[in-house]
Amino acid sequence: MLGRFSLATETLSSNIPGDDVFKKRMKIAYYNRNRHGRIRRQIVERYVRNDAHCGLMACNCNGGTSETKKIDPVTNQVQNKVMNLPHVVIVDSQVLWKFLDIFVEGKIENVIIPYSAWRTIKQRNRKAFAHLQDLYGTVNDNYFLFNNEFFVETLPEEPLSQTDGESILIAKMANYLLEHWRGHKVVPVVLTADETALDQIKGLYRYSTTFLSYVRGFPKSDDKKLLVQRVKELGKVEEKGGKNPHYPYYMTERELDTAVREGTVRVGKFMVTMENRQEAYVQVNDTLKVLVHGVLNMNRAITGDSVAVYIFPESKWRAPEGRFRTQEVEEEKKEEFLEEEDEEKKNKKKENAVPTGRVVSIVKRQLKHYCGILEPPNVKNGSRCIFRPADRRLPSVIIDTRAYEMAIGKKVLASIVRWPADSWLPQGSLVRVIGQVGDKDAENEVILLEHDVRFRDFTEEERAELPRADWKPASPLEPYRRDLTYLDICSVDPVGCTDIDDALHFRELSKGRYEVGVHIADVSHFVRAGSPLDLEASRRCTTVYLCGRRIDMLPERLSSHLCSLREHELRYAFSVIWELDENADIQRVEFTKSLIKSRRAFTYEQAQQLVDKKDDQSVLALSLRGLMKLSKIMRERRRNRGSLTLASMEIRFDFDEKTGNPIGVSQKQSLDTMSMVEEFMLLANVSVAERVLHEFPGAAMLRRHPVPNQEAFKPLLEAAAEMGLEIKTDNNKVLAESLDKAVDPKNPKANQMLRMMATRCMTQALYFPAGTIPADQYRHYGLAIPIYTHFTSPIRRYADVVVHRQLATLLGVFKNTDMPKMFSRSALVFLSDEMNRKNRLAQRANRASVVLNTQFLLNNKPAEDDGFVTQLKENGVLVVVPKYGVDSVVEFPPGCNVKLALFQKVKVRLSVEETNQRRFLRMQIIDPDLAEGAGDAEPTESFI
Repeated sequence: MLGRFSLATETLSSNIPGDDVFKKRMKIAYYNRNRHGRIRRQIVERYVRNDAHCGLMACNCNGGTSETKKIDPVTNQVQNKVMNLPHVVIVDSQVLWKFLDIFVEGKIENVIIPYSAWRTIKQRNRKAFAHLQDLYGTVNDNYFLFNNEFFVETLPEEPLSQTDGESILIAKMANYLLEHWRGHKVVPVVLTADETALDQIKGLYRYSTTFLSYVRGFPKSDDKKLLVQRVKELGKVEEKGGKNPHYPYYMTERELDTAVREGTVRVGKFMVTMENRQEAYVQVNDTLKVLVHGVLNMNRAITGDSVAVYIFPESKWRAPEGRFRTQEVEEEKKEEFLEEEDEEKKNKKKENAVPTGRVVSIVKRQLKHYCGILEPPNVKNGSRCIFRPADRRLPSVIIDTRAYEMAIGKKVLASIVRWPADSWLPQGSLVRVIGQVGDKDAENEVILLEHDVRFRDFTEEERAELPRADWKPASPLEPYRRDLTYLDICSVDPVGCTDIDDALHFRELSKGRYEVGVHIADVSHFVRAGSPLDLEASRRCTTVYLCGRRIDMLPERLSSHLCSLREHELRYAFSVIWELDENADIQRVEFTKSLIKSRRAFTYEQAQQLVDKKDDQSVLALSLRGLMKLSKIMRERRRNRGSLTLASMEIRFDFDEKTGNPIGVSQKQSLDTMSMVEEFMLLANVSVAERVLHEFPGAAMLRRHPVPNQEAFKPLLEAAAEMGLEIKTDNNKVLAESLDKAVDPKNPKANQMLRMMATRCMTQALYFPAGTIPADQYRHYGLAIPIYTHFTSPIRRYADVVVHRQLATLLGVFKNTDMPKMFSRSALVFLSDEMNRKNRLAQRANRASVVLNTQFLLNNKPAEDDGFVTQLKENGVLVVVPKYGVDSVVEFPPGCNVKLALFQKVKVRLSVEETNQRRFLRMQIIDPDLAEGAGDAEPTESFI
């Protein structure tokens, strides 16, 4: 019998008087069969305690804290009728293994994970364990890890067999908790993966059921039907690859460990390109990016996965294909599906070859749901459907479901369950129906789901700590807060802004000496570190702005009312006050919590009019002009240091007040007041960054913009060279100067297009805690600033909340011990990664919203406008239409002999079409006529 045997035990008493905690030292022998069939004996010494907390919110056993009291069994009684009592779910390793995707969704709440199951998953599969860690650490706050292998009441002394060992451990834990919670009238319910496992535990613990039976206890709904079907699908035994695999098998974990250690295999993030769905890159580090070309080399990796990639010998490196490939690949069209594999023979451009490789293992599969549409079976009474994701970088997915009728004509949510080597396409399951194709609410929800935006209402628990709507400042003020209500403070923001983060003041102290203040909403006063609201804000990370809609990071009572620096209302602020000379050089800087009262909330346009109205000598007019004068000096200084002025397509939709539908569009205007506010926000961010870094060199939350790899500038350099212009990229100052000179008198739009292209060459700016990278990498490349952070927008950015707390701590408002996670390097690294991810997704969600609202605007109203060619490939072009803020690939029709040039102006027609349950924004080039000389070819088109 293989398993575990206790060899010896020894009881150790505490040497602390009055302490009844004891430990038992046990030597345990594990007997396991290795991969060669030999039995291996491993001796482990373990200390067993008697002071483990049970995780129940209502229980005060063994010193439970707010961080360990996570379980609320009443919620389960309401949501699931499998028992008519408050209950807590206990899961074994098989349940976690098979149904992890459903746990990540939060479908099952108030769960206890036995340490024995945790350890089993860790030993069995590192990929699944990585997702389990995410689940326990960040996804669900009402999951509790119970140390049943370290607690004297739940560790059996008798030998355990390999077949029933886990069942005995979990049954003993469940029986202990049943007795322990008797006074609370709470029942632990053990879930098993199947009937066989249920038979094993049923005789040991009576309150047990299968995962499928538990799911059937949820209230009736369409979502429940789909969930039950998913559980059935996930519960199936995953088949090994067949005799005729289409894809290479993955390396074993042992092989992978050896290859990574020897350096023949590298690990990085796998990302499919937007232009060519059959090409991807694996970003190994800041300097190494590996091209993966063709579906066989992609080897079942999905964009966003963490993968292991084998890098081919340099003789087999190749250049990117140079073609647009955006059309979907049908499983049935295997010849076309593999066509790109033959292209390697034709690739002769070895001078442009880049590191190239093949995916040999999935290190961590992205557990994510995907939005799209479901195509019905193509045979009568069939159940095999094809799911078409909205994201064109993703493969189609085979879904076996009888519930497809409820999904026809709807946007749906689906998951990828598995992708065996003998299946051309991945296999998945239907998660839920979102709504009708073309419905505004459903289409907006698709954007939010696709970009991982948390958009649920804030819970009662999260709202519980909010102050009353009629909140008033403390009287007298806190000793650390200064009364600045005597200052003439104003805010300057976009039209319609209600979450006013920042305000400014200016006053002349004497000739050539000025006082300038930036006053920022004091969010950290209202959001207590570690509270349920703070936890939710840290998961949202940022406010997400869609066209005509805002998904707040904080509840509206804070974001638009109590924290918002509204005019004529008393508000708490965090202020940075400088004394500047006539050259805008800092003579003195002060940081303080404050009480302010804004005199006026200006829009950018109103402030600009006041600045330009020279006969207005009011206090606020003089203040704005003083701020404007200093800001121009500061801006010029930054430009001289190498700050980049880039370009992007920013547009604004006008909406019908009754229907909420877009009725017009305009490009955002650039005003001097915008750059004025920007300069002082930058100054505040820099001043705060310098201060917190000085005090906390190993924990300060900073923001850096890495220097782009020179290879990234290649498209920009080629574009400029084609126009007879020269762009230099030695450093940011040289780049800024060459962009200023890159002007084509024949094409007024050329410089703007080059700046847009330069923007796309940039790396993403990143949050990071100081001390985690070399100090020479702290610099912000785009702003030409050595030390930088975010401090000025805490209502809509969680990074700013962190910085506020750090600054407040060094001012003595808080103590480090009050919020240890704000100074823990590991916690800050995790938080930085999440904020960077959420910030990137929020930007993409905004761009997707622009495309969607352009569809609604042009529905039944096609429009013609000017577009500009921004990318040329052998089979098509990428065209940008500035008026609508959209760009799209337009492929050439067969036989096309029209030559287009980079940045050439073309006339395009935009229209909305619906086909195969999808609505598309269709772009056609109508001038020049690309079909000229192409026979009877249809007009070229592309779908955005």
